[in-house]
Amino acid sequence: MILGATIFGFVVGSVSSMVGKMDVGAARLREQMAMIKDYMREQDLPRAMKLDIENFFEFYFQRKSVFDEQKILHDLPPFLRKKVVLFVNEDIVEKLPMFRDEIMTNELACIIITAMQPSFQSAGGIIYQEGDAGSELYFIIDGRIRLTVSGEEASEKGQQITEGGSFGGLEFIMGSERSTRAVAEVYSNFMYLSHTAIDHIIERVPDLSKQIQYILSKYVTLSI
Repeated sequence: MILGATIFGFVVGSVSSMVGKMDVGAARLREQMAMIKDYMREQDLPRAMKLDIENFFEFYFQRKSVFDEQKILHDLPPFLRKKVVLFVNEDIVEKLPMFRDEIMTNELACIIITAMQPSFQSAGGIIYQEGDAGSELYFIIDGRIRLTVSGEEASEKGQQITEGGSFGGLEFIMGSERSTRAVAEVYSNFMYLSHTAIDHIIERVPDLSKQIQYILSKYVTLSI
């Protein structure tokens, strides 16, 4: 009886330990969301704004790890880091044509992917408006975006950008204000690159600047 109880206790303890380890990510996510909710309560944000923020972070943590991913990847040897980044972001590689270009190396793909940030917008939501700073370049992973200018409110007007396409490129390249309004026609999720991210890549790996310029000129939509 004592031996049986001992073995049973050992098995239960081992299983509990395994489950606990498997649930570390979920626990970390709960901590992050609790901190975000505490912040929103402290700032007394309106309910609608709170819901928008919660929805964003729930989406964000589906794409980005709740752990210190940058440090983990930094500590890996280069060949293993590339494998991990490409595996985790397989859907991005498959859906964005620029990652299948003949000059796109695994190194360049990994650098661009890790510099990208995720975002989303629900149907009818505005991503940016005319006059906003053109400091981000967007790539659609899923969904459909329509670009319009003043006076083009009808859904059939303007330019439609679908999965795999980019938008916001003209102002991003020119460093100018937005000349169009970008609206999600359906629930859409996308990745974006900022000026700061591109500058950081070129500063860190100057030898890749020509390849980046080529990729942007070939795959970025520059006009409506």
